[in-house]
Amino acid sequence: MKPMKHHRGQAFLALILVAGITLVLAAGTIVVIVGSFANTSYGNQAVATAQAAATAGAEDALLRLERNPASFSSPGYTVTTNAIPTTVSVARDTPLIGEVTIIATAASQNRTRKLKVVVSENTLTNEITRVFWGDIP
Repeated sequence: MKPMKHHRGQAFLALILVAGITLVLAAGTIVVIVGSFANTSYGNQAVATAQAAATAGAEDALLRLERNPASFSSPGYTVTTNAIPTTVSVARDTPLIGEVTIIATAASQNRTRKLKVVVSENTLTNEITRVFWGDIP
């Protein structure tokens, strides 16, 4: 039987390989988490921007309705807020007679928000009362 020769460094090499693989996996995990966080922040900002533009469009329609209550109606017009176009439609007597429905749709960076506002209109006093204000899918 031959005596075994001791090879120095074999255990150290295995330790370095295991540590290196562990570091690479940890770095990859951190990169994925940071990328996911950045995408979420980007999406939240886009949704907030689209929501603000849709709100501005609905407020514009309410202002036009208050200024010209008897005849303002529109199948669709565009309001631009901070370079974001918002499509606004105004329908009279929907869902009920004496009510006006406003739909404002805005999109920012592939995120779309749609806002519906329903107001009740008193033609004798020119008073407008909000019935509903909310997001719609």
